[in-house]
Amino acid sequence: MKKFLLISALFFSANFLTATPGTGGYLGHRLIVGAEVSYSPFFTSIQDFYTRYNFQYGGSVNCIVSRRSQLGVNYNMWSLGGNQVFDHNLVASDRVKGMEFGMNIRTFRKKRGGIAPIGKFYDIGLNYSQNKFFPGNDNPGSSDPNYDLSKMTEIQMAPHVAFGTQMVFWNRVVANTGVRFAYPIYQKTTNAVGDFMQRRLANKEYCSVFFGVGILL
Repeated sequence: MKKFLLISALFFSANFLTATPGTGGYLGHRLIVGAEVSYSPFFTSIQDFYTRYNFQYGGSVNCIVSRRSQLGVNYNMWSLGGNQVFDHNLVASDRVKGMEFGMNIRTFRKKRGGIAPIGKFYDIGLNYSQNKFFPGNDNPGSSDPNYDLSKMTEIQMAPHVAFGTQMVFWNRVVANTGVRFAYPIYQKTTNAVGDFMQRRLANKEYCSVFFGVGILL
């Protein structure tokens, strides 16, 4: 975790410090502080795809580092239900709660007329998350000391690619929307019954739709 945050900070700082003045920015502004919400469907069945969704929300700080690029760091949170879909021993009131730190570089597409921070873009990034299982009161295992579900945790690292559109309104408000695809390259659970956590958390990463809004500073 500490290594990931250190690498993220160094990566962000290096790009910020080496950016050539005058090659990027919007009316003298280069920093974007924003918030984002995203959702992804369940991929467990056709019915689940249309009726069940995962939501996550958080904030980000982005810096325009060149004429067609911006670099960002982000923090997201979630509280996921529907865990009984992945393990029949679980109940509807069970939750998986997590938080995520990440970094990404957003490139605006020259062929589509993009100039940071406006236009069609694609993202490449890497996220690190920590998750914990919270059993509901009606879960049969919640009171069994030999089956301590409260100790079920998971850490995950997942690269992603995203495609979307970003616009600026009133020379200050930045809004964007798009679709993101990710796949975990590393997962580790700290409980022998944590296999469902890996499947549960990988499911929300496969494909998500996001909406963001921010302020140019």
